[in-house]
Amino acid sequence: MEGKQHLVREVIDRCTALYIPIQAAIELTHRCNLHCCHCYVDVQERNELVFEEWQLVIEKLKAAGTMFLLFTGGEA
Repeated sequence: MEGKQHLVREVIDRCTALYIPIQAAIELTHRCNLHCCHCYVDVQERNELVFEEWQLVIEKLKAAGTMFLLFTGGEA
């Protein structure tokens, strides 16, 4: 197990040194018709990216070497 942790730390350190975003989170939308008391999102209509714009963002993250991508946002 110690060897795996060392390898992960080495990858993270190299990515950091090269300014590679090893992970990214993309919040696709803020729109939601729920009103959860624990939610941090102020539900309002906002300008959002269209599919082609998100596609460009993802392509740039891929080109930058991003390894992990989390999609989030909107109604569950």
